[in-house]
Amino acid sequence: MLVPFRQGHSATPSRVSRFVAVAILALAVGSLSCSGDGLVGPTPVPSSAKLVLSGAPADSIVLVGTTAPLTATVTDASGRALPTAAVAWESSAPQVASVSAAGVVTALAPGGAIISASSLGANASVPLSVRVPVVVSSTAPTTATVLNGDVVLTIPAGAVPATVSRLTVGP
Repeated sequence: MLVPFRQGHSATPSRVSRFVAVAILALAVGSLSCSGDGLVGPTPVPSSAKLVLSGAPADSIVLVGTTAPLTATVTDASGRALPTAAVAWESSAPQVASVSAAGVVTALAPGGAIISASSLGANASVPLSVRVPVVVSSTAPTTATVLNGDVVLTIPAGAVPATVSRLTVGP
């Protein structure tokens, strides 16, 4: 912005500081956005935003070396989604389970961690238990039978450690 300089007027410090103050005020007003009510002002922040986390395993157990994508849904007091609301993620134990800026949890070591998200003053968290996968290998005969459409495995006693609470069968 150029200001015409008139001869006979000096640029005293008080005039310069008034000019700078007016210029700063003009820049500040120009950077404000127009809200929906027609008034000029910053974009309003909902006073009662809600945050809901989804995508966590039903039993809150993740295995070391796996990932679990979480989703944060932010809504205003009326329940309208705020898809552009920024979400900050944090892990209470990053050495056990880390979380990326996109909400993807990576299970790193056995233990417990609380994954938290915050946005617009609202907070939500989910507890996770990270466990080490156990590989069961047995040379004893294991039988598989089909009973009413379900596959029933008979595994010899002692083939599965007593600490195993969930058994997943895979290739």
